[in-house]
Amino acid sequence: MRPWQRIICSLTAFFLICAAFCCDSIQDALKSSSSPSTQSANPSPKPASLSLPTETVELEDVAIKFDSNSLGSVDLRPIWIIEGRIHNLTEGKTIKQVTVRFTFKYQSSGVEMDGEDVRFETKIPPNGVRSFSRRLQLLPPQHKEDYNLGCDVVSVEAEP
Repeated sequence: MRPWQRIICSLTAFFLICAAFCCDSIQDALKSSSSPSTQSANPSPKPASLSLPTETVELEDVAIKFDSNSLGSVDLRPIWIIEGRIHNLTEGKTIKQVTVRFTFKYQSSGVEMDGEDVRFETKIPPNGVRSFSRRLQLLPPQHKEDYNLGCDVVSVEAEP
């Protein structure tokens, strides 16, 4: 072994020993800082969400357009910009999450070609409206005139 190789091996061994010592001391410090006296005895539980029927929201003005600025992805499906509004139809519930399934369907048969579930996490007050804009990668049917964009509400969750 050449002298410069011995120096590199020695330095490597030194750094490994230092790293092992530092990791042990950091773990000891973390253990001591999380002693039972500093932890809360009664952590507050997260409020549960309330599932609502899908008819409690309405999708309005949903539009789709091709995003020509986004090319070069590993996924070869085209990128689309989907925009619209979500209307909370309830009288006294604030909606906190809505999941919508966007699909390309054949007009003639109604068979789904491609689709994606999108979760919108936003607070929508009673009788309120929130707009959205998302980029999705969906593969439309081969014949451009033979498809529709389907959008169906899958789930709705409200604050308790």
